Amino acid sequence: MAINSVNTNSSVFASLRSINSINNSSSTTQNRVSTGLKVTGALSDASNFAIGQGLRGELKGLSALSQGLNATTGAASVATAGATGLSNLSSDIRVKLIELSNPGISAEQSSILQNDLSGLLNQAQGFVSNSSFNGTNLLESGAGDLNTLANDAGGTVTVSAQGGVDRKS
Repeated sequence: MAINSVNTNSSVFASLRSINSINNSSSTTQNRVSTGLKVTGALSDASNFAIGQGLRGELKGLSALSQGLNATTGAASVATAGATGLSNLSSDIRVKLIELSNPGISAEQSSILQNDLSGLLNQAQGFVSNSSFNGTNLLESGAGDLNTLANDAGGTVTVSAQGGVDRKS
């Protein structure tokens, strides 16, 4: 009986080479599937890799822009909610002021109306104080405008603050 070695048997050697080639191709395919990328490195295809890297960089930049715009949207939404609350409350304050201007009310009634008015004004101040989002309050006195980067070309979005500006002469 003849003893054949893998090294001397040409058909076995060809089969081993074929199996090794299949294993290498399978490994490359598994790497592409696991990363979700057609090109896993610059050695695979330099031009596609460079294009892919550029696109991934742009996506990260757009993600950062989106986060900034979302923060600005949040600050504007909170300020809008506060301003809506103030608007709704202003009619109640107006009613109390009209009631206080009535010369036919007694001192006791006037005192009650003053307390009610003070409560409404405190509530209004609460709306302003609580209209803060991530440290930004667009309704406070002296509040500055909120500027946010709008695109990768440097364009900005400005949300104007509505608080009164304290000025000293």
